[in-house]
Amino acid sequence: MCADGVQKVTYMVCLNCAKEIPYNWTNMRVGSVPVPQPTTELPSRL
Repeated sequence: MCADGVQKVTYMVCLNCAKEIPYNWTNMRVGSVPVPQPTTELPSRL
């Protein structure tokens, strides 16, 4: 925690979905990675 009382968190940003993914410096690993969900329905075959 910092002097201003706010806990600082290190994170990465997914370039595909722009979600923030927590990063653990102690273990040098990313946290749980969100599974991308399609935002639109795929077109049906013609």
